[in-house]
Amino acid sequence: MRREMVFTAHPGRADLARPITLAEAGLKERSDLQEWIRANPEILGPGVRIVTYEFDRWVSGAGLHGDRLDLLGLGEDGRLVLAELKRDAAPETVEMQAIKYAAYASRFSPETLAACHSDYLRKTVDLAVTEEEALAQLDEHCGGLDADVLSRPRVILVAGSFPASVTASVVWLCAQGLDMTLVQIGAYQCETDLVITVSQLWPLPEVDEFTVSPISAAMKPSAVRARTRSTLNAVAILVDSGAIADGTELHLAPGGPQAGEVEAWIAAQPDQGKAIWRTGEKVSALEWLIDGERYSASGLAEHIVQQATGARLSLTGPQWWALDDGTTLSELAGFPSRRDWTPLHELLSKVQEGEWTTYGDLASAIGSHPIAVGQHISRCEVCSNAWRVLGADGRPRPNFAWTDPTETRSCRQVLEDERIGFGTSGAADPAQRISGDQLRARMA
Repeated sequence: MRREMVFTAHPGRADLARPITLAEAGLKERSDLQEWIRANPEILGPGVRIVTYEFDRWVSGAGLHGDRLDLLGLGEDGRLVLAELKRDAAPETVEMQAIKYAAYASRFSPETLAACHSDYLRKTVDLAVTEEEALAQLDEHCGGLDADVLSRPRVILVAGSFPASVTASVVWLCAQGLDMTLVQIGAYQCETDLVITVSQLWPLPEVDEFTVSPISAAMKPSAVRARTRSTLNAVAILVDSGAIADGTELHLAPGGPQAGEVEAWIAAQPDQGKAIWRTGEKVSALEWLIDGERYSASGLAEHIVQQATGARLSLTGPQWWALDDGTTLSELAGFPSRRDWTPLHELLSKVQEGEWTTYGDLASAIGSHPIAVGQHISRCEVCSNAWRVLGADGRPRPNFAWTDPTETRSCRQVLEDERIGFGTSGAADPAQRISGDQLRARMA
């Protein structure tokens, strides 16, 4: 076992602290240890987000199972993190109990996980987060949930100490391919204070972590996780599409009851509400101007809100970060957003037969982004005259689809029936185009 000593330092001397158990310190498993980890999930490893706790809703063909999992988290690699907590010495069968929970949890789907997280947020931070919003937050945290990856959870056992039978079993199970970690919690009584320590007992550091070697000519390629879900998070979509250039400045667009307080905090130092978009990273794609560190969109928004208001909230970050024209990352990626699209609907109704316009013209008229406008029109059921909106080159979009399933004509055929002329290049007559300035005039 690892030998650990804790000292209280004084000028000219150091006093050895007395090790005690958490029970001797009067601490409880649920109200203390569990709450420490919920507030500091990095105890379970870097990049872990707590999904729920004390989960006991398991079911099989034989009926309900009341087993209670202490903590369920999600890593940035998309794998579930199961934590079983013991206040002091772990019982000799704790690893078998954790394996049972891992088998149960391997059946989580992205949707059931989102439903659990939605309940957790309502219960712990008093936020009315829908299951769709919770799914978006989990997606963003790991770059997109994948059911296959969820089926291979990591197991973390947290206790004051572990008997040799448990450590031997865990070492053997890891050799067979299971991912298990032992975290030891220590308590020390100092002269006036109680000190808590956290250390990883297993796996031990690899020799490579302590040595320096020349770079091999054939470096191992980094593992790329396959993503089978068709709907990834907004940041991953934008990174894949290249819709935002590297180095683009983003600004925070606060929402909800904290908006006024956050805006006042940012007004005192405007750079506090700015970030730089960095390509190539599907999770931590934002670089905060204040510290130069990389964050996820949600992580940085939550950090800023906590700095500004003291509140710890769970936010859907892509809805809080916007380009200069006000288009949020969510809008740009084609997800529902807070924007009121009524002005766009009114403008579309004013594009008359024999006229056409572009996504860019509409965007400039309402202060949005062409991609966001196109994404909204493509899924909106109340947008009128959508066939009269063409690309910047004056050509109908190849993926245009009618909401009326009985319409068999192409977009160009309908426009030609409305007396729109097309040149030999396939572009619509520019003389019949309604510009952004003309649209704004009609809006006025």
